[in-house]
Amino acid sequence: MKDSSHFVQSIFVLLFSCLTLFPFAQTKKEGIKFNSLNSVGMLNGEMTSNFTMQTINGIAYKRFFTGIGVGIDNYGYRTIPVFFDIRKSFGNKPIKPLIFVDFGIGFHSKTDQLPEKWWNGMTNYTIKNSFCGEWGLGVEKAIGTSSFFVTASYALKKFAYTQNVYWDYGPQGTTLNRFNLSYNRIVLRMGIRF
Repeated sequence: MKDSSHFVQSIFVLLFSCLTLFPFAQTKKEGIKFNSLNSVGMLNGEMTSNFTMQTINGIAYKRFFTGIGVGIDNYGYRTIPVFFDIRKSFGNKPIKPLIFVDFGIGFHSKTDQLPEKWWNGMTNYTIKNSFCGEWGLGVEKAIGTSSFFVTASYALKKFAYTQNVYWDYGPQGTTLNRFNLSYNRIVLRMGIRF
């Protein structure tokens, strides 16, 4: 746990340095343009911290942005979230506050944790793609025609699966165990928008 707190402190020192040391960019006339946002971060939960990354591509107009994103979430069971992103920045200064919301579907990634088949070829786990969402705030610093951003947010991920248990002894048959899980995380991200 100490290692993760030192890691978070180091990230904040690095981010503060980046935001204060980069030269101020000149403001330009804003119109509709394509933007790509690419970020890495940490998902912090009660027991562990996990790495995450995502890319979001879409259109920006003035201080609004909307796009479609994809990422990797390695907490609980690994998923590939595909989502819509809507965000807005405030003000005309080189350093701007921003808010955002993401919502979409987390597609499960095949792992050995939940194998689809038993050794005899019969179905073992059936996994359902489920809702994922994230909302938060941050700051964005203009760097030429690009910008550097830092966000803090709350993430919710649903994960549902059915376990098929086959009985080969006694009265033969199948038992279905259904699991519906919710994962709540605090997320720290940093990235580049260009």
